[in-house]
Amino acid sequence: MNTSTKHFINFGTAKTASSWLYNNLMTSPAIDYQGIKEPGLHIARNLESYNKYFENSQFSLNFNVSSWRLDSNQINQISSRATHKSIIFRNPYTYANSLYNFWQLHNWDSDNFLDSFIQFFDYANIIKRLPADILILYYDDIKNSPQYTMNQITDYLEIDTIAISENYVNVTNYQKNLTFDPKYIMLLNNFIDTFQDSVKKNLSHWKMDV
Repeated sequence: MNTSTKHFINFGTAKTASSWLYNNLMTSPAIDYQGIKEPGLHIARNLESYNKYFENSQFSLNFNVSSWRLDSNQINQISSRATHKSIIFRNPYTYANSLYNFWQLHNWDSDNFLDSFIQFFDYANIIKRLPADILILYYDDIKNSPQYTMNQITDYLEIDTIAISENYVNVTNYQKNLTFDPKYIMLLNNFIDTFQDSVKKNLSHWKMDV
């Protein structure tokens, strides 16, 4: 890899304003990437194929929101290619509602949703598998302070500040709110406790009363 090139991976997750971030970054003249937002995960299984996909860009982006689900070897491979890395996390309760309604919107099987998708909310376990130097971003910050958050990201990427051209963050309208029984509230609250201990950030406002 040419050391003058930059490659930014956002490892996920879905429904966390990654499209907003990607679309705004693509307005920067510093980024010449011409590929798609979410290259298929299959290219991450072989570093040679991965490098070839991005070889024509001096500053490329990979915003596949499922990259965090790759196995450890594949994560290490693509991380070795990346000069910059991030992941976006969201309150697991609102995240679960958004994912659930997104699944229903597409008529996908949503029976036993929380059991099927529980790994999506175990943020501490997710970051254990990712590079230690990853930039952790928060959906709340993007929603509440978009320009400030964008300035943090451009500082991290060492590119000129981007004046936000897209303020709108895609949202899945809730047709139905999930019912969190005490078992799931205790589990998700425990995930939050473990995660905030890992990142040294107070996230108690995410928690739900049992």
